[in-house]
Amino acid sequence: MTLKLNPELSHEVWKLAYPLILASISQSLLSIVDTAFVGRISPSALAAAGMGGIVLLTITVFLGALYWGTQALTARRYGEGKFSQCGKILDNSLVIAIVLGGIITFLAPVIARFLSPFFESDPKMGKLLYEYMEYRLY
Repeated sequence: MTLKLNPELSHEVWKLAYPLILASISQSLLSIVDTAFVGRISPSALAAAGMGGIVLLTITVFLGALYWGTQALTARRYGEGKFSQCGKILDNSLVIAIVLGGIITFLAPVIARFLSPFFESDPKMGKLLYEYMEYRLY
């Protein structure tokens, strides 16, 4: 079996994939920049940013299922030629995203206060972790 690269198909795949690649890179880049800035403050602040970044990445990946599911369902309906259903899927996903985003934004202090004790290694780091997670959740 020989593998051949189809330039036209590769171009189409790249056009669809690059926004997702950029979104993934932006999350990692944000954590790197946070680490670079916070690392100059104190070891406790660096620990809080590192642990908070991991916790928030976990939340982001969990909620990422919404956009992965939206893409899969939309692609399926598009492939079936049911173009009007593509819009309905997007509408539903947008409503869910707005509701979840509103809840997370409104409850950011509560979520941060609930999660931070599970990951703190000392009280000073725990306070910083709470503050870091609260602002990142906003």
